[in-house]
Formats: sequence, structure tokens, C-alpha cells
Amino acid sequence: MSKDGRPILLSLDGGGAKGWSQIPLISGLVSRIKKAEIAREEKITEESYASRKELKEENIYPCEYFDLIVGSGTGGINAIMMGRLGMSIAQCKKAWEELAEVFKVDTEDESGEKREGGPLFSAKKMEAWARKLVRENTAGENEGTMMLIKPDDKAALNKNGKSCRVGITSMRAQNIGQPAIFRSYRVRANAGVDCAIWEVLRATTAAPLLFESVFIGRKWAKQEFINAELGANNPISYVFQEKEKIWLRKDNWPPPEIGCVLSIGSGKDSVISLDSGSNAQAPGGVVTWARSFFTGEVDENLKEDLSEKLYRVMLRIAKDCERKHQEIEASYGENDEKVYFRFNVEQGMQDVPETSYNEENWDIIETSVDAYTNHAEHEELVEPFLERMLMLLGIEQPDEQPCGADVMDTDEAAPAYEPSTDPRIVEKAKGVAMRLGATSG
Repeated sequence: MSKDGRPILLSLDGGGAKGWSQIPLISGLVSRIKKAEIAREEKITEESYASRKELKEENIYPCEYFDLIVGSGTGGINAIMMGRLGMSIAQCKKAWEELAEVFKVDTEDESGEKREGGPLFSAKKMEAWARKLVRENTAGENEGTMMLIKPDDKAALNKNGKSCRVGITSMRAQNIGQPAIFRSYRVRANAGVDCAIWEVLRATTAAPLLFESVFIGRKWAKQEFINAELGANNPISYVFQEKEKIWLRKDNWPPPEIGCVLSIGSGKDSVISLDSGSNAQAPGGVVTWARSFFTGEVDENLKEDLSEKLYRVMLRIAKDCERKHQEIEASYGENDEKVYFRFNVEQGMQDVPETSYNEENWDIIETSVDAYTNHAEHEELVEPFLERMLMLLGIEQPDEQPCGADVMDTDEAAPAYEPSTDPRIVEKAKGVAMRLGATSG
């Protein structure tokens, strides 16, 4: 939490194998903040940072800088590892290496016979990986540790004692289109299903073509869950909703404003298009495709092609993350305080399959992340984010320190946050809260 009480939020997109890119991105951002923390305590040169144990990946814990992390799909995996289990960047990377074994095509069924159809990967392998992850990182070493952290349940805490609030998106198979939220914290209404952490990991990764769905709940009232990639692959809207649910109190109206919200993507995709070439009138071109689709006069030779095109286009539209980002960004006016930031690798990952978890593709992803973070335009985005975070955390960056932009010119502590009492602002806040809190469960 910021020094003045305004929450700092993190949103993690889904993206299959490309979700790996979020780990080095977050590592780079958090290490910049840690550099500023070190510089606050002592004068230090850029060359000596490399030897500081605080900046080693095994000592970088993202949960220390965020009050709430919401994730979807592999972004949900990252959210649980960094937030609910309080894992360091190094621990997250090791877990991803082990996760690669799960994402190998399952060619045999339980009896050892060759599989025909069905999900691409083994749900049993995913469950075994999830259980092991929980067992190795919770104080009680219990693979059945619950997602919800109860104040009196010490066994549910993490071995290192670190964690932050985490919300994970999924969907009930009987109500696709309305995400359900698994939470590590309590809310007053629509609390949802309380279950084990491994079950949440299964639910948020249960894409219908990749893994079998998972049934969660009491024996007499189990519900079927799949992942939320179709409509909530970018969970940023649910970050705002959950913030209202957590910090909305009768004696704290309006709830505190957002201090900072950071959105991390899984790499930009190529442009969604129906066009098959420069000649739209050609067979398979967009004009021919559209005419056939709307008139029903489909050439027999094009039927299979049209069905495949329609399926792929609709799937990409449903899973698109950038449109939601653009909507959120557009909701802030030019004169509004800058609180929303998004980082997403621009180029290099378009051709990496979401289902391909192998060393070759991870090399492509890491190279793409390096190219993105070393680009001048990326630095222009990072500087205002660091400035915002350092201000919220009350970190004054000394002069001549290579950790980002100067953020404070005085030694004064950040003023305590006081909600506005202006009736117009209060009414506007109530309206926003009602719209954001109208859905989710």
C-alpha cells in the first residue's frame, strides 16, 4: 500500500506460453524500484549494483509492491506464484521451467493407448505440477492449502511470510461470458467458491482445447469451470471491480482513489484480418468471403476454408487484449492524473504459438523482451511509472542516481489521503462504483 493509503494494483493478461514474458518484464520494473530504495539509504554507483544481493532475482518479491494482483490464464499462474504464494522472480522462473513438462502433447490415454481427439494436454500433469508448487511454497507444506487466507490459519501462509491479495479469473461452463473470481481475500457479496490453490490453477488454465475442465465445490454441489480467455483474457476491468469490493466500507466512503494500476500483456498479436491477399475479390478474399457468408451461396470448395476463417477470427476477437487496454486508456482524460500504465512486448512474439512451451520459443520470447525493454520508447513509458511508484511508496531518489526520473524535491512525507467531500464528486464516485460492482462473481 502507498504511504497515503491509495492501493497499487497489477493486472496480468492471459497468453499461454507467451505469459512467460511477464516474469522478466516485472522483474525489470521491480528491480528499478529496489535500486531507488537502496539509493535512498546510501550513495551507490551504477557499477556496484550488480553485486548487491537485494537485486538478485532470488530476493526480488513483486508482492511487496502491490496490494492486489488479478490474473487470467497463464497471467493467473503468475499472479498466484507472485502474490498468493509470495514467490521471488527466481522461484517463478524455476516453476515455469517445470511447467514446460506439463505442456507436452499428451499422445496416450490413461491405459497407454493412442489418444484420438480431446484436449491437447494432460490435466493430470497440470494438477500434479500445481499441487507440487503449493506444497513447496506454503508453511504447512500442504498441497491442499486453500486459496482464501484466513487470519487464524498459519498453515495457509507462505514459507517466507510474504503475500498480497490475489484474484483469479475463470468461467463457469454453465455461464460462459460472465467470469467468476477466485480470491485470496474476503468480500462482502458474491464471494464465489472457496477452494484449494491447485484447483484455481487448474480452472484458470482449463482452455477447452488444451485441458479438460475442472469440477470445484462440495460433493453435492460441484460446478464446472474453464478458463476465462473468451472475453476476460485481459482482466483489467476486474481489477477495478475488485478494488471497489475490497476497499469499499461504510465508514470509508468514497473508497480511496487508485494510487497506481499496472497492466502487463503477453505480447502484441498480429492484426486480426479476414483478407487473404491484396485482391479482395479473389477466391478466399474478404469480399468473396463476406458475400458467401451473408448470402448463404457458398461454393463447395470454400466451405471448409470459410468455416476455419470464421472460427479463427472469432476466437482471436474474443481473446484480444489490446481493445480492452485501449478502452481503459481512453477513459482517462488529458488532464487526469496519470495512474494507469501498460507494458506489452511490441514485436517478435506474434508467431510464437500459445501452446508451444519449449526452449526455442522461450529464447525468442526473452530476446523480444530484451529488445522491447532496451528501446527508447519503452524507457519513455517506464520513467513516469517509476516516478509514480516512488512517490506513492515515499521513496525520495537522490540526485545522480541512475534509477529513473527524479520524483520528489523535498524531504516532506507524502500527505495523508483524504477522500473528497464535494457532493458532486461523491455522487460521481457512487455511480462509478455501482457500474463496476454490478457484475463479477
